[in-house]
Amino acid sequence: FAHLLSELSWVPAWVANERTLVRPSDAWRLAPDTPRWVARRVAVLPADLSEGPGAALALALGVTDAARPSPSDLVGLLKALRDEYESAVENPANIDKAAKWAMRTLNDVLFGDHGESLEDVPLLARFQDEQIFTADPAVASDPLLRDSWKDHLPILDADKDLRRLHEVLGLTVLDDPESGVKITPLPSGIGDVDQSLAQDALAAAKPFLAALAIANTPSRELDVKRGLKRLEVMACTKLVLRYSFREMTIERTEATSFIAERMEKGHGAIRKKFGTAHLEIDPANTHPDWYSFGPQLADFLGVPTQGDAFAMVLAGTNEDRRRYLASRHVSMEAVESMAAEHESWILELFGT
Repeated sequence: FAHLLSELSWVPAWVANERTLVRPSDAWRLAPDTPRWVARRVAVLPADLSEGPGAALALALGVTDAARPSPSDLVGLLKALRDEYESAVENPANIDKAAKWAMRTLNDVLFGDHGESLEDVPLLARFQDEQIFTADPAVASDPLLRDSWKDHLPILDADKDLRRLHEVLGLTVLDDPESGVKITPLPSGIGDVDQSLAQDALAAAKPFLAALAIANTPSRELDVKRGLKRLEVMACTKLVLRYSFREMTIERTEATSFIAERMEKGHGAIRKKFGTAHLEIDPANTHPDWYSFGPQLADFLGVPTQGDAFAMVLAGTNEDRRRYLASRHVSMEAVESMAAEHESWILELFGT
């Protein structure tokens, strides 16, 4: 009897406004926030069967709860979306939104050992300006890095912060230094710009950046302070980035900033991370592209979620910075404390 209950298609459900019978495990009990582009693609349990006593019955029978789906439920949805996409003459409406919802939700429920359920998971990706489903896309968060390889590799087309999904499925993250991607900066016109202007501008922002980052991520305090201290500046009039990966080399001229990292030996076996910020500067206005550099600096310091905030701080005046940090409830005392640890920061902070 248990076999009949679980394996036969006897549960009434709606699929895209058509009534049908499905196995209990194929039925979905929708949540209030389930997107409509997902709801129309799954077998939806009628409301009178999913509320009240019906909810307990649905749970006992293994009906998928959209508010708490299992990894296997979401893998099944992704496989159904792949089949729909590949069998359709035209791109099905909102299938990309449904796939992105499924990938985001899968990332959020990935805990513990998942066994067979996570083999051959079809993920939405872009390859040569077309959407495809593939089990092994590469991941690239940096826009320039993504654009460089989109014609050579399928790139995951999903939210940028699905780190659990990347790790569990073993995806190649091109932004990761261990991915094998080598990025070589090729600056030119180094002697045609005033290096001190860029150095002083960055030094003036450092105490504000440190106070902001530490207030939001206290556990990274030492990394933030050390990173800012070990960051050099190389200004130039033209910056080209050369990407090398899997015997392919691509040069991009659109880059306006890049932080080249290196490890240097310290005392004993200790290795220290240093960085050189390559900043392209237009001689006409003498300002780097702080809005591109901010997220790169946040990644270098280990606080990637602060990228947009860093861009605002770097691009503003000291008064703009004070007002912005006040809106984030970061006191000037914290800024002054950061500046007091480095003489060059003190001169920039109080010399304006």
